[in-house]
Amino acid sequence: MLDLLKRVITTGLDTQAKVIDLLDDLVKKGKIDDAERTKFVDELEEKINVSKAKSEELINEISNKIFEKNPFVSKKDIDNLNARLDELNSRVSSLENRQKGEEAQKEESAGASEEEKEKNSPKGKSGKK
Repeated sequence: MLDLLKRVITTGLDTQAKVIDLLDDLVKKGKIDDAERTKFVDELEEKINVSKAKSEELINEISNKIFEKNPFVSKKDIDNLNARLDELNSRVSSLENRQKGEEAQKEESAGASEEEKEKNSPKGKSGKK
């Protein structure tokens, strides 16, 4: 699509240059005067500017439709998502480590409590005698 657009623009610019060259030749040959040439070139440039504005509007409209139907993800979007993913992974790892530490402390506390119970129980005392 961009290739087609480039060709259209190039063709338009080539045509404009050829028309101006033709007008210059007509002025040299005396077929038209310089004022007519200037007026014609001004009108041509005005039409080109209007056409250019319409073309840009049409291209933007088409581009917007394409992007609405086929959303594209930019590299910046992907980088932002990767950074967020890294942050979330880090937080999950931190929570897992904290949870493991708490579980280890509970197990140690439970183990110590069992030892205390055995020491203080009648069986535990008689078992050591």
